Amino acid sequence: MAAKKGGAVALQQDVVTDEEWEVLLRRPGLLLVDVYSEWCGPCVGMLANLKKIKVELGGDLLVLATAKSDTIEALLRHRNHSEPVWMLISGGRLINLIFGADAPRIARLIATELDNEVKLQKGDECARHYMSWDELTPEEEARLQRAEQKRLQALREEEERRARAQHQQRVDNYTKLALKLNRFSVVLLLPHAVPPAGAEPDADADPGVLGPLRNAWAALGLEERRRQSIAVSADMANDVFFERKLPQHEELLKAMASGPCLAILLHKPPTEVEVFPDVEGGDAEGAEPAEGEDAAQPPEADQEAPGGEDAPPDDPDAEAAGAQPQPQRILVEPELGEIEALAAQSLYGFYPAQESASGQPPQQQQEQQDQDQDQAPPPAPPQDTGDAAQWTRFQPAADSPAAACLRSGSGPALPGLWTPLTPITKAATMQTLFPDDTDLLTRPPPPPSLLPPSLVHVFPSARCKDVMAAAALHDGAVTGSGFFSEQREALAVDEAEFEALQREKEGTDVFVVAVSVEAVAAADALAALQPLAVSASPEEGLADCDAYFPGPTQEDEDEEDIDDANLLG
Repeated sequence: MAAKKGGAVALQQDVVTDEEWEVLLRRPGLLLVDVYSEWCGPCVGMLANLKKIKVELGGDLLVLATAKSDTIEALLRHRNHSEPVWMLISGGRLINLIFGADAPRIARLIATELDNEVKLQKGDECARHYMSWDELTPEEEARLQRAEQKRLQALREEEERRARAQHQQRVDNYTKLALKLNRFSVVLLLPHAVPPAGAEPDADADPGVLGPLRNAWAALGLEERRRQSIAVSADMANDVFFERKLPQHEELLKAMASGPCLAILLHKPPTEVEVFPDVEGGDAEGAEPAEGEDAAQPPEADQEAPGGEDAPPDDPDAEAAGAQPQPQRILVEPELGEIEALAAQSLYGFYPAQESASGQPPQQQQEQQDQDQDQAPPPAPPQDTGDAAQWTRFQPAADSPAAACLRSGSGPALPGLWTPLTPITKAATMQTLFPDDTDLLTRPPPPPSLLPPSLVHVFPSARCKDVMAAAALHDGAVTGSGFFSEQREALAVDEAEFEALQREKEGTDVFVVAVSVEAVAAADALAALQPLAVSASPEEGLADCDAYFPGPTQEDEDEEDIDDANLLG
């Protein structure tokens, strides 16, 4: 469109500078200016119509021109527009703005304004309305409003898309995390259900609701791994309840802010079961004959042996073939969602899975989600509004610990006990309330240790001198040693390095010594120093060495190769 035909130069005056624009405004007559941007050029499609209008209506009284908005400051607001913009000007003043290439409309407006222009030149009165150069026409205002609404709508859609993507990313991350936490779950006691601070925390004398809970956990095969007093902030609560919120979420936040909560980490060990191995070569009862085999032919086992003689009854091979298989004991891991159901049973007296949005237990929900993943739309992220996704209300059993801890008043009843009902919420809860334990439980297994077969002894870090003095009496007995945090994070390899650490020493830091399994005397000497923990067997010692003294990782080997290459280079 930017290229001009030869006739366009004669028909329209091209204006590209501020000076030329000022000269154009001083021209007499009615001006029709095609305002364009350089990237799209003037509206050449209207040339034939403009020529017809000038010949039939305007003559010398109608002046046609084009103006490049990119280089004329007065036309700043029309820059970078692709739609044609037409200005009607008289006596240096703006009469009207026309958008688009509507030739009939432009012709009607030109005819009207030409009549007014003739009247003004004759000194007659006419009703002509002039506009300020900065004034927006109603059409421009409507266009700007539509553009602004479109921009805001695009921003909202982008924010919603990002929120959905972030929410789905969290769901995916917590789903992967939940697969590694199938043995664990959490029970949370709100401040009004937490026993008094002076109550005895011993297992045989758990105060308040903790005693019935401990009994219920023991009956269901659950173990208490850890309990901690924790202040749950609003942000932490929103992280815990990001998948679904309780109906009384806002009241719950206020209750949590009134004091510390008590978080308890539960564990369900694997179940030992007996299984019978399959008998090799045995056919299942009622099996169909193989393809190509005559169904009427008797099985080979029923046919007479070669020579017409049966096997002797005291044949040892025949006795071995008829021996019953012996059962084997194996450990079966808890299924996904199993411990959540057991924890809910201990709190509420039943598992309220049927009250969830999908109406399915967590395991079935996960299977259904896997089946419908490609067809289902992405879940909407929960918002901090009344429209947030919520668990359906349910009433705990009358004789349950949760019923005994309900706090009722003028507002909605507040639960005193809570446990996550789905693996995803459980993973979010553990990540929020027990981050160190979650990191330790989900950490990938360390590479095998390079130490020889050893037994690991764990001591308080303050006893390192006594331990090393006792070990020094047994030459070659120690295969490895070092200082570690409670989470088995390596801190230092010797006492000097440990003392030089720029960190506040924790009472839970430990000094770990690995002693060869053949150094019995050294092991007895260290055992006399009353260690915190000792490997119970060489097999357990192997696992402990992998945990405390792992071998080099692939990243370590890559760094060594780079260092060697730098030295050679």
